[in-house]
Amino acid sequence: MHVVDSTRRDNIISFSEASWRKFVSSAHLWKYLDTRESEVAKDSINRYELELVQSFEALHAKIPEVKIVGYHRKFYMRFTDKTKIDRARKKHDERLAHISELGGYIEQAILI
Repeated sequence: MHVVDSTRRDNIISFSEASWRKFVSSAHLWKYLDTRESEVAKDSINRYELELVQSFEALHAKIPEVKIVGYHRKFYMRFTDKTKIDRARKKHDERLAHISELGGYIEQAILI
């Protein structure tokens, strides 16, 4: 996500209320995972207080000097893609299960 002055657009598309809500919703799904998207999610949640700022209008009230809050289309499509989020979540869960399984083996080895 970008917060930029209106003079520097560089192919940045302004958020609508709907695209903003989808971005916020996706950020909350990505934040627990270990991916590049999760870093963007965590940064956006912290920087723009997305736990509190759910509406696009509220963001403008919080940062009144902002002329454009927007995104690059390619990133937005990847960031909000439910299939990619689900795939990343599944991979994350599998990794946690594997780590938990390894922890059990280590405990058994210590007891022996």
